[in-house]
Amino acid sequence: MSRCQKIQNLFSDYRTGILSPKKCRDLEAHMSQCPKCAEELRVLDSVLALVERNTTDYEPPVGLWNGVYNRITQAQQADFRATIGRWLLQPLHAVGTVVAVAVLVAAIIVGGVHQNDTDYSVASHSRAEYIQGHILYAAQAPLADRAGYLSVVVATSSEASDSQ
Repeated sequence: MSRCQKIQNLFSDYRTGILSPKKCRDLEAHMSQCPKCAEELRVLDSVLALVERNTTDYEPPVGLWNGVYNRITQAQQADFRATIGRWLLQPLHAVGTVVAVAVLVAAIIVGGVHQNDTDYSVASHSRAEYIQGHILYAAQAPLADRAGYLSVVVATSSEASDSQ
């Protein structure tokens, strides 16, 4: 790859301002001595200006990310189900799965399930601060509307059980 091609590959980073200062100086020094690259940058600038003049700013719809995320995860779940289906069709795997589940159920029945009696409830005076902090944190995550809703439901149900 020639020096000019390497320089021209940096033009978009140069115009968006993400190029390091050292590379900017190198690029500018090259363009001061190479009329071909300087002309190429002028052409790029004119194209960018034309695009900016003829496009309007559109804001994406409110639920766009949630819809995209749900489509991605549904496709992954479908792939996972197909893999599990193929796996269970093989007799040895199916028998092994049944035996493993039977052993697990037997261990639970024989050993019993021990419940921890430790109380992890949040004190009533700090519960509102905890919920507010959780909602603010969850609002920045994918599926934030579901996380925020669930935290309110949990808080409401724990307050209702505390009052009884």
